Amino acid sequence: MKENQMDFTFIKLKQVINRLHRVSRFTSYTMIKPKSVLEHSARVAMLYQYLGGKEVFAALMHDMSEAFLGFDCPSPVKAKIPAIKEFELLPEHSIQFISDDEKKLCKLCDGIELLIDLKEQQSLGNQTTELMEIYDQVIEEVMERAKALGRKSEIKKLIQELTK
Repeated sequence: MKENQMDFTFIKLKQVINRLHRVSRFTSYTMIKPKSVLEHSARVAMLYQYLGGKEVFAALMHDMSEAFLGFDCPSPVKAKIPAIKEFELLPEHSIQFISDDEKKLCKLCDGIELLIDLKEQQSLGNQTTELMEIYDQVIEEVMERAKALGRKSEIKKLIQELTK
């Protein structure tokens, strides 16, 4: 664990967890069974650890800035918000991956979790065309990331199993 992660006190962790629990995920679309960002983050961290990730706390906190924002925000949008960069630079908020490969693995798991969520929505009867178009786009991105990490066939099998 990095030194700045040790500074992340239990009180701060509790505050972040409470906020992430209240922030709904994927609010731009109608979801039959909405999830919180906390539930999403936990699932990402579990997938990350399952796939051999070593920085599980960083994976769990990968969307911590959304506790600060108070809403779910796609990464490309987050990158354009100066306040997010300032937030992430504060020592108590800079829970980052030590290894670039670990960060890439977490991003891969983030996409896999979205695929699982979209398939769950479909199985619940949510046949929104936009959601299935997003699924098709995300599956391509996930497979590109998996290929870059040399894990394409493994990830393809995992997605097939998890999205049955």
